[in-house]
Amino acid sequence: MSNQISAQEQQMLQQGIQAVAAHLQQKIAAGADSVSVVRFVHRQLDQIADAPGPQGMTLACAAGCDHCCRQLKQIEISEAEADLMLSVFTDAAQQQALLQRLQQSEATASHQPCVMLEQGRCSVYAVRPGVCRKAHSYDAAACAALSEDVPQNLERVLRSEAMLLGLRAVLTLAQSRVAPVNQALLAAAARAGWFSADASQS
Repeated sequence: MSNQISAQEQQMLQQGIQAVAAHLQQKIAAGADSVSVVRFVHRQLDQIADAPGPQGMTLACAAGCDHCCRQLKQIEISEAEADLMLSVFTDAAQQQALLQRLQQSEATASHQPCVMLEQGRCSVYAVRPGVCRKAHSYDAAACAALSEDVPQNLERVLRSEAMLLGLRAVLTLAQSRVAPVNQALLAAAARAGWFSADASQS
């Protein structure tokens, strides 16, 4: 993105990242864990998304619009975000079904639909990761065509990017890793004992 914005905007982004990281570091120093920090960042991203956009422009994003959800395999999310996404799967049968979809998706070529996508809608919308909360477009046709020039609100992009990169900096210091979405979810499933549950049923 640095090649698409001015030097002044790049400077503002870096300042924003530093400010976000400093604020999140204070939260961790006060006892907040990684999941709590991620939830806070998600709330901030939602507030950014709810702010009025450019006059005369209407967001093309709507329920059932899933173009960006079909290109997520290489998108990176944090361990805490992966844990949050899996936390809504409390039924063992659902857990094993998702685990199977994850393993199948990881074994195939890139650009697979997100495993959380069901009938054009996100099945974990309330706990979707920050990268999904940042995504937006003013032209659904450009998204459908996988255009590299999707019209977006630059202010929203920069503010959201500052939140996400500030979060990543803090999580890195806390030794919480980021990984491509499928790999992060599989690792979260392992931490949650889903593989052990699968083995006990076989």
